[in-house]
Amino acid sequence: MSKPTREQLTQFWRWCGFEDKWEDTRRLYLVQWQYPDGQKRAKLPAVSLNSLFKWAVPKVRALHGIDMCTASVTDDGWYVVLGRNVWGDIAPRAEVEDEDLVSALFWAIWQVIE
Repeated sequence: MSKPTREQLTQFWRWCGFEDKWEDTRRLYLVQWQYPDGQKRAKLPAVSLNSLFKWAVPKVRALHGIDMCTASVTDDGWYVVLGRNVWGDIAPRAEVEDEDLVSALFWAIWQVIE
């Protein structure tokens, strides 16, 4: 799959609870991102396994009832499934195959929240 655009990344992190805060300092408007834990930083986090499991996975679990995440290696890369555990089987909500595990997880979460 393709890399997410800047707009998609901004939309994704906003969905995770990040807010942009504009501050007027000596006639300069600076945007800072307020993280869900209250910290303010100049940039949104990079998409990584750490950031996805810290911010996105708990949110998708809470809002969409996702309680299963499987990742397996295929001949073409990684296959990620997000879903619900129903009587010991996974009821998929999103399935993505990508060369990169981080990208596959990002797009699987994206499918659920869209």
